[in-house]
Amino acid sequence: MINLLLSFLSFTALFLIFKIPFNFSIWASTFPSIVAFMATYILLARKTFKQFEAIIYSAQAELQRQATVKNPILRTLEGAINILKNAYPLGRWQFFIKGQIDAQIGVIYYTNDKIKEAFPYLKNSFLRHWVARGMLASYYYRQKQYDEMKTTFTEAIKANKKTAMLYNIYAWCLSNMKDNEGAKSILSQGLKVLPDNQYLQKSLIALQNDKEIKLKVYGDEWYQFRLEKHPNELLAQKPMLKQSKKQHIQRR
Repeated sequence: MINLLLSFLSFTALFLIFKIPFNFSIWASTFPSIVAFMATYILLARKTFKQFEAIIYSAQAELQRQATVKNPILRTLEGAINILKNAYPLGRWQFFIKGQIDAQIGVIYYTNDKIKEAFPYLKNSFLRHWVARGMLASYYYRQKQYDEMKTTFTEAIKANKKTAMLYNIYAWCLSNMKDNEGAKSILSQGLKVLPDNQYLQKSLIALQNDKEIKLKVYGDEWYQFRLEKHPNELLAQKPMLKQSKKQHIQRR
């Protein structure tokens, strides 16, 4: 990427300055050149990430503004999505920026139940963005693509070993696939890394007692994966169900 290239140029320029005009030894020329390389790279990377963070904040502000629009028909995600897409050129400057942009876009679509739109972005998301990778694995679970689900969860956990919720979501999916032994194994794996995590402990105890894993304790953080319906969604559905029953009775 451009930041890395510029850092190499700073290394090369300083090395040649020390080596040719001053006739320093290779080792004497190399040390300050390495320092220059590292300093240049760190400064350029920080500058790029600050620009990226500013775009993220701008997209979040747009989402918050859209949330205040009273008429749901007039609300749109595209303003925030377009703001994030404007950050794609930064990907030429710094590693992993594009994957993080895709992760952000995928999460926005997925949490708003635009699953098909979310998929290509989640698939290209940064591996260390555990929410996006968890959503991708959840998508595969919902599509009954279980091999892809397992691979995605395994990769996500490997990159985010200390994220307890990933182990719990994976175990929840396996348990609902009637693979309680596999679920127990995943939870035990998580407890080796996070031995004091109460959520992992409770889930493992539940399975050992032939009970279901319940992740509602995570609140909205759990419901964003759309593996269970949010209580607010269920409440909103009740009037619709009542109306549907009334219409059914009237037709009879």
